[in-house]
Amino acid sequence: MRICILLPYKKITGAVLPMIILAKGLSGVKDVDTTVLAKGKKIIDFCDKEGINCQEFSFVSLIKESLSSDVILTLRSSDTFKALILAFIVGNTKVYRLNFYDKRIFFDKFIKVIEIDRLGWIDPTFIGKKAKSKRISACVVSRLKPGRDLFLMFDELRGLKTRLRVFIIGRGEMLDHLKKQYAGSVNPRYVFFSKRVKHFFDVLSCMDVMFYPKIGSDKSARSVLEAFINKVVVFTTDFYALRYVDHLKTGAVSLNSKEIDSLLNSPSLLKKMALNGYRKAQTLLIEKRAKELLKDIS
Repeated sequence: MRICILLPYKKITGAVLPMIILAKGLSGVKDVDTTVLAKGKKIIDFCDKEGINCQEFSFVSLIKESLSSDVILTLRSSDTFKALILAFIVGNTKVYRLNFYDKRIFFDKFIKVIEIDRLGWIDPTFIGKKAKSKRISACVVSRLKPGRDLFLMFDELRGLKTRLRVFIIGRGEMLDHLKKQYAGSVNPRYVFFSKRVKHFFDVLSCMDVMFYPKIGSDKSARSVLEAFINKVVVFTTDFYALRYVDHLKTGAVSLNSKEIDSLLNSPSLLKKMALNGYRKAQTLLIEKRAKELLKDIS
């Protein structure tokens, strides 16, 4: 079977990364030939590094792949429209859309839609190699920009009685403003990274707890699963993150300071939740799910 994955994006963000990981998982399956069509040089270079067959996206390359592929996997409505037209002309190619954005589009009436959450997309290389310390460490992983409810979360954490250091992992236009307002906080004491974190998963693996604010536009809750695979307990009230966070099982559906204090002072419960989250992330390893996708599209 020959599969073409359309990724006409320029950066590795949002839904792009899980699609690349999916391509990597499919590339390891016998008798499956996978090709990624991408626009951005960063994506092409990343695919080459991971041993994934990747070509530059263009109308010509799309036509060639439509003629030779059995299946085309898409994400966005515009890509789905192009793929449907070419599939209609060619006649033999099937088009499937992976629903990662938690929304339906018009063209879903004419194709099969596969929920990507069912597949999972966590890659084993997301596991950090640093050990946790005896003192509880916490982090906030988010793009620091308006619309993420960061001020609401920080104000709530002011009520914590448990002494805590919170590492802010993220960049954005609100970074300087947050530094001015919260850098002098005694408890929790906020630690802002002055530069972009290069070894993110090593930093994440040192943490015990993650405070997860409002989700980004892609609705992926990617950071939640990355926390789980590193045995980090997630505290959140975000709607889209709740499909992974089960209250007092894999995390806590709360950003209330009193409830957080209670859980931070229950080390045995934190350890149990961290283990449950890790096991849940293990079930979403992409290598285990690639074959399930093939069942759906064959």
